[in-house]
Amino acid sequence: MVAQITKVKNGNITLPKEFRKAWKGAEVFISGEKDTILIKRVKALSFSQMLREFRKIGKKITKKDVEEAISWAKRKAAEK
Repeated sequence: MVAQITKVKNGNITLPKEFRKAWKGAEVFISGEKDTILIKRVKALSFSQMLREFRKIGKKITKKDVEEAISWAKRKAAEK
């Protein structure tokens, strides 16, 4: 796909025809910072893909993180 200049009118951005056709019905993630807007197609992950991602995240969680989370939850429960 080719990059193309488009205008913002009344808060709307019209995507070029080839993007609209290729991305019809797609879910997208939109984020912005300063003079940049990022539009990224979001695809659903399969169960095995999600499991791999959770395992990656799990490797980053330490025993200390778990202990701190438990302490925090106990304090919050005691406040009620």
